[in-house]
Amino acid sequence: MSISKRFFKVNEMKSAIILLLSCHISIALAENVAYHVWNNPIPEKAVGNPGQTCSVPKGKTFGDVMDLAALKNPQGYGFNFTRFDFGRMITSIGGVSQDPGNGLYWMLFQLDDEPKPENPPTRKNLASYGVDGMIIERDDIFLFWLTNMGHASPK
Repeated sequence: MSISKRFFKVNEMKSAIILLLSCHISIALAENVAYHVWNNPIPEKAVGNPGQTCSVPKGKTFGDVMDLAALKNPQGYGFNFTRFDFGRMITSIGGVSQDPGNGLYWMLFQLDDEPKPENPPTRKNLASYGVDGMIIERDDIFLFWLTNMGHASPK
């Protein structure tokens, strides 16, 4: 084998190793986040999506997760918002708008388990920050629910 052929083989192997390592590093630096949508204040009547798991780089916000989910499924997760100094306030998701006249707003919940209509989230599960201020962590579970909190437990 000529010197030039050995040189290219060694460089090809180095390139493959570097690519493999960068894939492992990017996986290690990614966070998996579950995102669900309920579009009715009565959980049993919510016509939502089965939920998505999005993988985003560490340090990203839930707003970044929403952007990714909307790219993957614009019909179910596309959203509109009003921008304020503090970030975006979500006004519609999946074509369903909030209804201030009836006290219905899109509210963000951070959960310990997958959401279940028979056990809806409570006020204590409301996210501490808005979508652009909520830094995600590995295996976070979020639910955006169009609600007036009337069907959520007060606890």
